[in-house]
Amino acid sequence: MRETQKSTAALKAILLGGAMTAATMGLQFAAAQAQESSDGSAQDADEVDQSLRLGGVVVTARFREESLQDIGASVDAISAEDFEARNIQDLQDSIRNFAGTEVIKTNPNNNEVTIRGLTNSNTATASTALISVFVDDVPVVSPLGQRDFSTFDLQRLELLRGPQPTLFGEGALGGALRYFSAEPDLDGPNFTGVLRGRYESIEDGDAVERLDGAATVNLIPGKLGVRLSGYTLDDGGFIDRRVTGSTVVEEDTNTLESYGVRAVVLARPTDDLEVKFAGHWLRDDIGSDYSVTPGGDPGELTLETFAPIPADVSEDNVDLYSLNITNDFGPVSVSSITGLYQRERPSRALSVGNTFGLPGFFNPPIDTTTFGVTLSEQDNFSQEFRFVSNLDGPLNFTAGLFYQDNETVTDIVLNTVGLPAVSTLGTDVLATVDNVLETEEYSGFVELTYEVSDRLRLIGGARYIRETVTTTLNEAFAPINLVPALAPFSASNPLIITDTIPILSAGRGNSFEFELDRVLPRAGVEFDLKDNVLLYANVAVGVRQGGVNDLTSVFSLANAAAAAAGAPGSPEFDAAFDAELSNRLTFDEDEVLSIDWGLKSTWLDGDLTANIGMFWSEYEEAQYRISTPAVAVANGPSQKIIGLELETAYQLNDYVSGFYNMSLLDGELQENFLSVATLAPLTNFDLREGGDLVNAPDFSMSFGVDGRYPINVSDLELTGNLTVSHVGSRLSGLQGFPSSQQLEAFTNVGVRAGVQNEQIALTFFATNLFNEVEFQSSNASLFAATVDANGQLDAPPIGNFINRPRTLGAELSYRF
Repeated sequence: MRETQKSTAALKAILLGGAMTAATMGLQFAAAQAQESSDGSAQDADEVDQSLRLGGVVVTARFREESLQDIGASVDAISAEDFEARNIQDLQDSIRNFAGTEVIKTNPNNNEVTIRGLTNSNTATASTALISVFVDDVPVVSPLGQRDFSTFDLQRLELLRGPQPTLFGEGALGGALRYFSAEPDLDGPNFTGVLRGRYESIEDGDAVERLDGAATVNLIPGKLGVRLSGYTLDDGGFIDRRVTGSTVVEEDTNTLESYGVRAVVLARPTDDLEVKFAGHWLRDDIGSDYSVTPGGDPGELTLETFAPIPADVSEDNVDLYSLNITNDFGPVSVSSITGLYQRERPSRALSVGNTFGLPGFFNPPIDTTTFGVTLSEQDNFSQEFRFVSNLDGPLNFTAGLFYQDNETVTDIVLNTVGLPAVSTLGTDVLATVDNVLETEEYSGFVELTYEVSDRLRLIGGARYIRETVTTTLNEAFAPINLVPALAPFSASNPLIITDTIPILSAGRGNSFEFELDRVLPRAGVEFDLKDNVLLYANVAVGVRQGGVNDLTSVFSLANAAAAAAGAPGSPEFDAAFDAELSNRLTFDEDEVLSIDWGLKSTWLDGDLTANIGMFWSEYEEAQYRISTPAVAVANGPSQKIIGLELETAYQLNDYVSGFYNMSLLDGELQENFLSVATLAPLTNFDLREGGDLVNAPDFSMSFGVDGRYPINVSDLELTGNLTVSHVGSRLSGLQGFPSSQQLEAFTNVGVRAGVQNEQIALTFFATNLFNEVEFQSSNASLFAATVDANGQLDAPPIGNFINRPRTLGAELSYRF
């Protein structure tokens, strides 16, 4: 594995150097494949819709149909054509195409998205995410981890960078992602569709088989149509497991079996009235995650455990419904969007943090391999009313009312192999959690646009939010003396497991309520320097709700503080425990103030697009993850982030085009922060002023070249694509431990080549062409932290997650 990477280093350097040179010259190339209609049928070059050319994708980021180049904000999009040409299969593939964005995937349906240095990986028990996500205008952001949605038969994916307070509300501190399903073309053929089969072979892994299909049936031409699509996926995995010292290997454990069905019904009874219903039904069976042996070689694709454990088994089932009714009254268009999002995630999986994070706590031959049994359920109902004006005068507006009711229930039982011999509970249970998170939100928003002149527009607005979050901790068992001073545990020195509810009930109760009552403003200005050059600037404030930590984490921290203060049962012990419990139990809302400005330009009759954007953000009262080794959240030091983003696209001719996106980022902590100072022996451990941010590389880029060439044989044409994405070195944790949290730069190269006509397409492809397998995320074991001779604090890893190895495949599609 490593030899392969070394042998291809020179070729990768040439590719990266060529990409950088092309960026400097502004001659980057992006997908110029045969443009397709919503049913996948190819079009001739001279029939390509100008609105779908690079830089001109039509989006609804401001609830109006606009070209990307006409929006004075940092907005990007991937069209249906781009999904196919660039071999984009999931959210991680999509994010690689956007400047200033990163994503960490720890299993097929657990994505942590970073936009402009703001990352959700700081926290694990937050009430909501830093990035808002919508499918067909229904909010689907989840405390359960952001899942993937199939890109097959999507109309487009939109990305809005920076806080989006007016139109998308609380939780959109970093930005928003919006998925849109393909719709039936009511004015097209009465019956069209596409079938696609795909086969992949993973390096040192198993095979991947996938079948997709979609069809449009216009029941009443011009009035009523149905779009049906579905897929089935069998991913054989690539990570092996074995027990330390054993030769028995369980091969390719990170499997995924998935299928989904989507239905979109579109009706236009009159020219002014449109009714659209969309239903999504997704079912996933997931094996193990993407973790490998901590501190090992990521290229070995192996996870070792101390003892045999049950095979990882989890499901991720989603039902999603949306009903969008829009009536155009002329001066004002009125829309009603009703959504229901239901997600269920039962699982039984290895607990990497507890398995590898508690060294020395047990005497041999007691094993410390732990696994968790979890059931998480989310029900989210939303209702929005929108009012979008189309007035003849200089003033126009977008306004709306929004309601959301969400309930998320999480039940966890953490089991440890060998624990009964040394625990007071007398079973193999280390901890149980039964939490209920309930959110109710009422909000209203308005955004005004005033045309001062033909070239100058002023934009301003605000959103009022009233949100109540209630968290109920129904029952939890937690280890009270998980500190090194009390280990190792044995029958004579048992691990004490305590029911936390009576302790909470003594003056605190186990239900916590958080109120968010805020007005979030946004203001902007747009100026057309020329017909093809737009200057813009924006200022916005985003906010995210506070919350309560799970008790396993809080009690571990409180007990660590108590153990440092005195002997168990002493007044000093009890006072320190109570103070730390009160201090760590809840965390407050955090807030982002962002100013961004930039230039959007189009040249050469629309063939060359060059956009540059800059931003400055201050992230205050940021919610940080504290490892105990269970995870808690605390408000910590503010962050200041500045950055520059470049997006270029060039249509060389009817057959060759390409893109180059690049991001430079500089972010740091603004003060010292004593995060886990009470955990012996880390009496002086803190986050340092000037420290780097998590998952925020100084440099990242993506580059693509796409082409096609007609060969005049049965209307066939050759197609080809090269896509390169590069992520610079970065931290996986704010502490920046050298041996566990410093991640290497990473480059992913993908190629596609094939032949197609209007009906049939055969394509061969490779992803991660150079088989570069690296750690994408890493957690540290704080209990094993040490200080070297230079006073540098370091801690070994307890969880390393890797990317997918090189994959070779073929795809055959048939359009009808």
